[in-house]
Amino acid sequence: MIQRSSHSADRPPTSMSPRRRRGLKALLFAVPILLASLAGPYLQPVRVAAAATSYYVDCNGGDDGNSGQQPSQAWRSLARANQATLSPGDYLLLRRGCTWTGPLNAPWSGISGTPITIESYGSGALPTIQNAHDNVVVTGSYLIFDSLATRADAPAYDPGCDNNPMGWRVGFRFMSGSSNDIVRNSSASNQFYGIDVEQGSSHNQFLHDQLLNNNMKSDNLSADSGGVGIVLGGDDNRVAYNYITGSDVCSRFYGRDGTAVEVFGGRDNVVDHNTSVDNNNFTELGNARTANNTFAYNYVRAYQTQANFLVVHGTKDSDGPTDNTRVYNNSVYLSGSQSYAIQCAQGCGPDVLTFENNIVWAENWIGYADAAFTERNNIYWRSDGHPPVWFPTGATSQVADPQYVDVSRGDLHLRPTSPARGSGSWDAVNLGFTTDLDGNKVPQGTGPDIGAYEFTGPPPSSPGGNMLADPSFDSSGAAWLWPWSLLTSAGGGAWIGPDNTVTEDGGASAQVTITQASDRPWAVQVQQRGLSLTSGRSYLLSFYAKASANRTIQVAMQQGGAPYALYALQTVNLSTDWQQFTMLVQMTTSDPDAAVNLNLAGATGQVWLDNVSLVPSSSAP
Repeated sequence: MIQRSSHSADRPPTSMSPRRRRGLKALLFAVPILLASLAGPYLQPVRVAAAATSYYVDCNGGDDGNSGQQPSQAWRSLARANQATLSPGDYLLLRRGCTWTGPLNAPWSGISGTPITIESYGSGALPTIQNAHDNVVVTGSYLIFDSLATRADAPAYDPGCDNNPMGWRVGFRFMSGSSNDIVRNSSASNQFYGIDVEQGSSHNQFLHDQLLNNNMKSDNLSADSGGVGIVLGGDDNRVAYNYITGSDVCSRFYGRDGTAVEVFGGRDNVVDHNTSVDNNNFTELGNARTANNTFAYNYVRAYQTQANFLVVHGTKDSDGPTDNTRVYNNSVYLSGSQSYAIQCAQGCGPDVLTFENNIVWAENWIGYADAAFTERNNIYWRSDGHPPVWFPTGATSQVADPQYVDVSRGDLHLRPTSPARGSGSWDAVNLGFTTDLDGNKVPQGTGPDIGAYEFTGPPPSSPGGNMLADPSFDSSGAAWLWPWSLLTSAGGGAWIGPDNTVTEDGGASAQVTITQASDRPWAVQVQQRGLSLTSGRSYLLSFYAKASANRTIQVAMQQGGAPYALYALQTVNLSTDWQQFTMLVQMTTSDPDAAVNLNLAGATGQVWLDNVSLVPSSSAP
């Protein structure tokens, strides 16, 4: 975490030392990417005319003695799949609803235009690979990983730091020599690194993935690494249209740590059009070899007490310089009382950082630099109208309310009267960034808007915006629960009320007392319906919960009325402490009246609910 001075929030620090990744492995690499290639063949999905052979793996109905070449002849284990001989155009298909202990080893290589594809088949939850040191190990090239999930249980916990999960577990690990690989429509959760791009791995793409609660830290108590969604040590990789949340860990050195996208030794990487929600830091760059990395059109929102947007290291820093870091058209909102958006210290300068067309709203400090960097066409704000900006700003930058649509709901689109409209430079467009985070053409008017969204009229739902009303149950009066409902059916009984003494977020939580249990969990149900979900989109449902005693509950996303089609269902284990739970919902049909249901009838007792969120993932251009 960034070290803080003893100065008050409204006085600049006389000295500020960047945080350092103690114990983070040294990563060194090579190879360049032109931003103009954003519209070129390098970033286009590879099309395959016909697959040579498909091999199936089914954890329940398979047998490793089978041929593997039909669903009825599926293999059973990853050990057998790891022995497969795959050629360009082949498919390795993992059955949905299955879970395996990793690793899945991927040494195979396709060729340009004819990759090898590892993806899911069937129906149900994504096939899950879990609890290996490295769940998916990639040494091959021209591979596509599509619709897979990785996760891990914590090997240990740190009793001296909030019992934070500890250990090394990596979702997708790209080893030296791997290249031109794609991970898309997949998830990595509850690990040390969700995705790790190692030394010598290059020209990979990570698209439309979900990096969820990767909050495992090092079990070396003298180190402070881990808690990262994606770490880039290699070169020429693209990270785009991903949803990244929950990289926020307890740190013995900095209080809090964790990063959505970290670059350590990597060059010429492009990180664009991502949605970052409630991570301790959006990005930190370190290592003297790090150079020429670009961040554009990202949405960054954090509501926790400590959060940061950008940390770069200068020429006098042992972790720097991180030269030619370019940051364009990002929309940032950090509401925490210790938020600190930007740091460029110990030798900052125009060779280290270019910062243009960004909106940065931080409720504590905008940032600090010990020397001027390339800065223009930005908007800075704090709700009291006096954001502390401790670096020189250009004549085209403003201290002004950006007029986000609704920061309380995370909607960072622009209002019609926003000063960001038409106030941006053309530099990002000239580099090839011609669509905003919603996929709209840039510009919509006579010139580019500042931030991640072009103004197009009444805004659609923000990729980072919560679709649920009263997510923290903070309303008052007789109708305090609306638009939530408590539903009970035969066999279940309960009552609900606000509790302002037990809360995870806001002024109250919902306390549900289950007086009659049922073997049908939905016999007691807390529901919010009337949600419009779109076919082909993914949504992330998250909530906090605790109970008077250890128990299970169900969370479901389903049709609000008959026939109550079920879109996603998950059983979670509650304890007497607050925990956050997440569930990915992938819609294959549209529903204008979907419902979030928390099913509580499995046992009597008390359950507290708070901070419930449903957010759609970013849409591709």
